[in-house]
Amino acid sequence: MRIVYGDKLCKQATKKLSPQDINIAKRQLSKLRNAKEPRDIAGLNLKRMMGHDNVWEMRAGGQNRFILTTIFDGKETVFQVQRVEKHDIYRSVNRRKR
Repeated sequence: MRIVYGDKLCKQATKKLSPQDINIAKRQLSKLRNAKEPRDIAGLNLKRMMGHDNVWEMRAGGQNRFILTTIFDGKETVFQVQRVEKHDIYRSVNRRKR
């Protein structure tokens, strides 16, 4: 499994998260990268967002959440990290699907 970071992720994360939160988020991504079956790791809380086919949410530590998209590159599933911020992140994603 591979993880790819969206273009604006680093800038966005440093504006919205504390340095401590960023370190926790990096550890969570490391767990995802090393997992054989990520949905089985309780601390990640990885699940498909309701109403979206390839959009996933995952715990980034504390009240922070990742929004990820998935693609299959012919060999493996690739998670692309789109955003990371406080729990209210869901509102903006669900608004876009309408």
